[in-house]
Amino acid sequence: MTSLQRQAVFHLIVTTACLVAVIALLVITKRPLASLAGFALIALTGFRSFRERGSRRPLYDERDDQINRRAGVISYQVFWVCFVAWGVALTMAFQKRAAVPIEYIAPAVWVAMWLVVTVRAVAILALDRASLAQAGGGAR
Repeated sequence: MTSLQRQAVFHLIVTTACLVAVIALLVITKRPLASLAGFALIALTGFRSFRERGSRRPLYDERDDQINRRAGVISYQVFWVCFVAWGVALTMAFQKRAAVPIEYIAPAVWVAMWLVVTVRAVAILALDRASLAQAGGGAR
């Protein structure tokens, strides 16, 4: 398993833990804004890169760099589609009030970060698998 794949799997584990924490806090507290504290676990995604910096071997080769870039583009495309859809939905839902309550804005930041990290990790694993299949299934 390459370093990029390990990082993607780690990010999927962290984002799954975030989702579980948010749902558990929502069940326990019954307060949607308080349950957003579960998204603080997303900060764990930064620790993986610090651990591997000390190693002497290169973290990514050209293929991994290409996959990483494409996954980043995919994740931000998904983010912008969801962001625009969220904005349109809120505008339509609160058209008569002329103001959107903060309860609908604050979660968007956390959900957006969660969405970008999750989609990027899934895209890395999918692109890596597709790349290996295209290259004839060479072992890595």
